[in-house]
Amino acid sequence: MSEIFYLSIFRKRFKFELKQNSLIMKRLKFIFLALLVSAVFFGCKLNIPTLTAKLGDQNYKAVYVLAVHGQITGIGNGFVIMAGDQADLSKAKYLAFVVRGDQVGEYRLDNFINDTIPQVSAIYIPTGRGDTTANKYIATDGFVKITSVNLEKQQINGEFEFTLQDKDGNKIIVTNGKFENILYVNTDDILSELGQFND
Repeated sequence: MSEIFYLSIFRKRFKFELKQNSLIMKRLKFIFLALLVSAVFFGCKLNIPTLTAKLGDQNYKAVYVLAVHGQITGIGNGFVIMAGDQADLSKAKYLAFVVRGDQVGEYRLDNFINDTIPQVSAIYIPTGRGDTTANKYIATDGFVKITSVNLEKQQINGEFEFTLQDKDGNKIIVTNGKFENILYVNTDDILSELGQFND
């Protein structure tokens, strides 16, 4: 048989497969649209992790959130939550806080454990965690309220507000902070993340 004959068969087969793939894509798009409409009209929740806040007059929305749960020596279990407005935390506007406790409830910076350790600490680095010369803003007041913890799904929800201050006394007020559907990992090495909260 000639090469033209084989080429003709190939073209027909290619067109057939292309048509089949096109039909599959149309069906997938239809299914996705149907699921989206169902979620809107029937109240189904899409549990997408989010962390948002107002930093001064600027809206802050994290595109990356990492949460760690584990033992804090001499205190018990707690959380460290780290967020950035871009995936690379070394360059992102970096916001992080530690909660020295893992039960539902409010943890405050002016409440102390063993009379010396605040229930909450927080830090904000506008130029990213990787900037070693960065001007750090450390929380001087505020709270984190854990509204729910799902041990099975390893998921945490809550609210937060802080007054942040740098070494020169400049302040940033954080309001309307909220984190939802944040997935956390369990670790025995939570201490490695706590050093960043020191001046």
